[in-house]
Amino acid sequence: MQTLSAALHKLAPGQSMNLILGLALKHNVVLGDPALVAYAERHWQLSQDTADYARRLARMLELDHARCYSAGILHRLGDLALLRCLEDWRQGGGALDDEAIGESLYTFGAAFGSALRTRWRLPLELRQLIAGIYSLEGGVYSREALVVNLAAQMARLTEREGLEELARSKTARLLRVGLSELTRVRNT
Repeated sequence: MQTLSAALHKLAPGQSMNLILGLALKHNVVLGDPALVAYAERHWQLSQDTADYARRLARMLELDHARCYSAGILHRLGDLALLRCLEDWRQGGGALDDEAIGESLYTFGAAFGSALRTRWRLPLELRQLIAGIYSLEGGVYSREALVVNLAAQMARLTEREGLEELARSKTARLLRVGLSELTRVRNT
């Protein structure tokens, strides 16, 4: 293999899932590449923030907060596992730059996460809840799916971005959550 993309395409169907599963089960995985560490910290923080916001929103709305928290914490699983694979690629002498990392995460992160969740036989309801984090296009969605989607939107806001626009979003309106509730969730 000459490129990272070619290696990931070649491995992706079967072997990479076994590799990622093995790597995901390692408890003390340490990344050495500073760029990979920065990506991992961002993705882990997004997972934690999404999970925390989802739990708070679900509690406020008297929904299943444990399921919402689980969906939030698991939604970046593929990205984190892929970063570990990229570390192995780098250690094996492969070229790796910020553009390649970002492109790999964009192209393969969600698919790896979905495959891992399926391989681990997570309940379909939880997998559907995780999918709600990414998209709510068409169809009828549970209140929990709306909660995790709104929580992910909150987690992606920068400190400079306010909650006003989010409070006017379709997701917030469907949940009947306004600016004061979002502010309380963010500041708790």
